[in-house]
Amino acid sequence: MAIALTAIFGSAIKVYSTALQFDHQETGYPGAHGITDMNLGSRGRHLFVRGTLKAAGGTYAKNRGAVSTAIAAIETWLWSPANTFTFFNDVYYNVIFIKFEPIPDNEGKLFHLNSNGSVSVEFLATGRQLI
Repeated sequence: MAIALTAIFGSAIKVYSTALQFDHQETGYPGAHGITDMNLGSRGRHLFVRGTLKAAGGTYAKNRGAVSTAIAAIETWLWSPANTFTFFNDVYYNVIFIKFEPIPDNEGKLFHLNSNGSVSVEFLATGRQLI
């Protein structure tokens, strides 16, 4: 059963993927015999999820704790086996998440206190589609 990416990362996300990455190996040496190239197949695609986690309705400490809890929940997907994920009408098969990075601002801050009292963190999650 497919898992919606919005169920993991929230609704404030953008999802995009790269083209297939091919794996090849060059053998031989330059000279009379030349270099041969072996195609070893595909290494799959990278899947990028960029978004913002936000918590509102409490004090700064409470909102920051809620965002930290959301980050910890997302990080558990780094150890999960390959799954099928959906985002709107797109389906991504056999994806494992390999990296989750909070994105700091110019001053190096991860947690942002917004004017309405909410706390937000921008992030980039990287997945790899296994083929």
